[in-house]
Amino acid sequence: MSKMLSRFFKHVRHWVIPQRLRRCSEIANVDTIFIDGQHDCRFESAIWSKIKSIMNANEILLIFDDIRVSSRVDFRSGLDVPKLDTTFIGYQSGTGLAIREANRI
Repeated sequence: MSKMLSRFFKHVRHWVIPQRLRRCSEIANVDTIFIDGQHDCRFESAIWSKIKSIMNANEILLIFDDIRVSSRVDFRSGLDVPKLDTTFIGYQSGTGLAIREANRI
């Protein structure tokens, strides 16, 4: 494996389960987080709360799936971070990018 590819790893976790939400340190030094999950408003709030609490010296690129699904529209419009709708190059139910600034709480 090349040195560059050795930096990449896949970490799949169901973050809404309360005991797993406490394990945020597992993703403390990531560069990118892809977010997909239930469309029930609770998921979005729970995952955003955890992402905001990550102490990270670098910005984190957030990739949101299904941003045009009703529960995600309101959620995403309320995010106070730079964001971009990239549905035109993503999936029809919506793909969006956002930046979580370094050490943002």
